[in-house]
Amino acid sequence: MNRRFVNLVMKNYADCFYSLRRIDPYNIFFYGSAKAALEAADEAVKKKEYFPAMQTLQLPSPCMNFAAATPGGNLTMFALLSHRGTSEGRIVYGKSDGEAELYDADKNIHNSLGRLNDPKGIDPVCLPVVHPDDPDQSIMYVLDRYPEEREVGRAVNRCFEVLESVPKEAAALVDGNGYSTIYISASSGIGTYSFETARRDCSQRLGWRRTEEWSRVGPWQLPFVGSAQYVPDFNRWFGFTLQAPPPQVWPDVIPPQGKEWLVVYIKLLDLGNGKFLIAKTFEEGPYSREFTVLTGIEMMKAGGQSLQMVKHKCARFDFDHESIDWVL
Repeated sequence: MNRRFVNLVMKNYADCFYSLRRIDPYNIFFYGSAKAALEAADEAVKKKEYFPAMQTLQLPSPCMNFAAATPGGNLTMFALLSHRGTSEGRIVYGKSDGEAELYDADKNIHNSLGRLNDPKGIDPVCLPVVHPDDPDQSIMYVLDRYPEEREVGRAVNRCFEVLESVPKEAAALVDGNGYSTIYISASSGIGTYSFETARRDCSQRLGWRRTEEWSRVGPWQLPFVGSAQYVPDFNRWFGFTLQAPPPQVWPDVIPPQGKEWLVVYIKLLDLGNGKFLIAKTFEEGPYSREFTVLTGIEMMKAGGQSLQMVKHKCARFDFDHESIDWVL
């Protein structure tokens, strides 16, 4: 199912609060079709103009504001409870003391999810797992991004915690292959590990059982920076590569000549139907001023196993005393 909105969580550094903005990506970042985007690109080439032309836009007014538990404090995480299209407005957010809450932007309702056994630090890895037949049943695994730096000697299995969206007996974790597995990878010889959340079990009433078992996959590292996501339409994993230069170069944003932009945040959102939104926050100038560029792209099959990336539109957003900290 296609996404209707993109959620942008901004931090106001002057007043120490967070705000949620929701935008319709199709009206801003996409032409009516891939053919129209390709024709616009050809026209730009004829005029010797850069494509896509970068617009400078303003974000809509916030639909909700969030504050930390203590004045001047931080909210440590924002994440979608599920990547399913029907759940794009259900946002989990956490406070530095480990308290987690669920905000439903479509219904404008807050619900408490309780307190984590251990705080997970700033910007933990949030991994939603959803039953394929019921998008309303969601579980999120929260992984401490820097556990050893915060508490040396803590047991490894305490790095993960589970947030359940609904007070039912259990939330289903099985996927089309019969189980849902999370893969974690790191450098420095650590390698890649898998975390099996559940597997099919006909002896159980629900037809599955929760396992939550770690195992080592191998000494190698996955070729991604940050998270990668599987897109069934292409039977591929999409993410940002560790290699420089990447084996397949698809530049989405090229700085103006003479300008140096340093990437400080990057995110890829799957909007459905082959469309993606790339979010990049840059620093520029002697004072490291931040701004964000959002770019709409479309992936198309190009014969055989090849893919073609079609660039649509992009927009730049500048802020004073604010920044986009999460793109959901």
